[in-house]
Amino acid sequence: MLDESVADRWLSIAAREESILGGLVEVLQSDQRAVAAARVEEIEGNVVRKETAITEMRMIEESKRNLIASIPGGAENFAGLPRRFPVSRRSPAEASLARLRSLREAAAELNELSRRIMIHGLFLVRSTLGAVAGDAGASGYAENGDRRPPTATGKIVRQNA
Repeated sequence: MLDESVADRWLSIAAREESILGGLVEVLQSDQRAVAAARVEEIEGNVVRKETAITEMRMIEESKRNLIASIPGGAENFAGLPRRFPVSRRSPAEASLARLRSLREAAAELNELSRRIMIHGLFLVRSTLGAVAGDAGASGYAENGDRRPPTATGKIVRQNA
């Protein structure tokens, strides 16, 4: 069994990670609203917020490695430590792990949805540009990211009145 000081350090690291992931989920939600409303400045601000979150997550990962390295006899991983905590610290740690899992799942879902929105947006932009430039049938990428073969389309011609 690990002592309470290790458990308290673990809980502190987990709380910081929860805070960062919660902020990241909020940024990803903000991204979707900003894309839908075409608020470029908000999207640009969110990029900075995501970069900050990534930097903070790297620091969290380093804190986790340091904690694991400080444990006599070693440890398998950060998430496996709570079962070695004193009983008084186990329940809060397991609740924190559940919240972390939920936040990671939410971030992954939002990230996947954003990826799909961006792919669809790029497809629409390329199609529009292709139609305007007359090369709408040129090969490119499909919504799923796979290479799309050329398709025959008509050429839009601008007529001056």
